[in-house]
Amino acid sequence: MIGVTAMTEAGGKRKNRMRPRILIADDDAVIRKMIRKLLEQSGEWQVIGEAVDGADAVAKSEELAPDLVVLDLTMPHMSGLDAGSEISKRFPQIHMLLLTLHEITPQLVNAATRAGFQGALSKAMSMQLATGIKTILSEEQFFRLSPPSNTVR
Repeated sequence: MIGVTAMTEAGGKRKNRMRPRILIADDDAVIRKMIRKLLEQSGEWQVIGEAVDGADAVAKSEELAPDLVVLDLTMPHMSGLDAGSEISKRFPQIHMLLLTLHEITPQLVNAATRAGFQGALSKAMSMQLATGIKTILSEEQFFRLSPPSNTVR
């Protein structure tokens, strides 16, 4: 089951509501803070932790048991793809979304899928992050290819 129980007040009655638990893994503290702020503003998710590299993401996935991990592609000690592959093998119930500054190409989508990711998104398209998380938590895939470059050669 996805999420943890949160108590809310509605019309004087207390009721349970499930909020999916998310782990953010990125070596850039500014990016982690931006993603956390975006997710916490919605109120739909609970950010339960942050990881500073791929190895830390694997360790925190075991420690915190998130419903979804948002992983940066390029991190020290272990890439996002390698960390995702390890998380997928050890904790197949955890959903994963790959975020990157690089273009999302068919080759990257194939590599991400083989590693166990359910989605990939360019950081340039971060306004689609919430949609991606909702889609993945609904057991669907969310891969957004980067638009073709308009560079004239």
